[in-house]
Amino acid sequence: MRPFLGTFILLGILSFLISCNNGNNSEKKDKSTTKQEKIDSSAIKKSKADSISKAKKEKKVNYNQIGFKLMKSESLSGLRLDLSSKKVSEIIGEPEEKTDPALWGADGLYHQSWTYTEKGISLDIVGKEGERQTLSRITITEPCTFKTKRKIGIGSRVDEVRTAYQEEIDPASSSASSIAAGTHYGGVIFGIENKKVNQIFIGIAAE
Repeated sequence: MRPFLGTFILLGILSFLISCNNGNNSEKKDKSTTKQEKIDSSAIKKSKADSISKAKKEKKVNYNQIGFKLMKSESLSGLRLDLSSKKVSEIIGEPEEKTDPALWGADGLYHQSWTYTEKGISLDIVGKEGERQTLSRITITEPCTFKTKRKIGIGSRVDEVRTAYQEEIDPASSSASSIAAGTHYGGVIFGIENKKVNQIFIGIAAE
């Protein structure tokens, strides 16, 4: 009877050890599977992020077109391009200084500068001789308090400009001293000094 009992106990111990070993192997397998799933998930996310980044780089953005559209729609406290010279005078009064109209060969139009020194405003008025004159360029500096439609004015921070015009800013046309929403061939250009706006220009800067 005793030999049989001893054998029975031994078999029980062996069965228990085998069961524990199988459990450990199963647990290790589960952990290994979970770890692999996490690695696969991370790889998929990275692949998607890389694809999006690549797509953005490959996407061709026409900043000239964007800038031209922006400069036509943007304004500074009601002052916008294509306003008649009469309307400009109604909004901000007569300038302190006017230059004589000068013919520009680049566009075949007569250009006249209107300067409002005390208000920090400089305008370019253009038109054909004897015809309606309109506003073609706007430049403001301190102490002008005018703001764009997106609430950017003299003294605004660089990060505020980048947030407000993130879709229109052309990196190739921008630098540490200026941010171009559009390009120099049409758009809104923000002069930067000490990480703040010190000048805003609307129009075509380059001919």
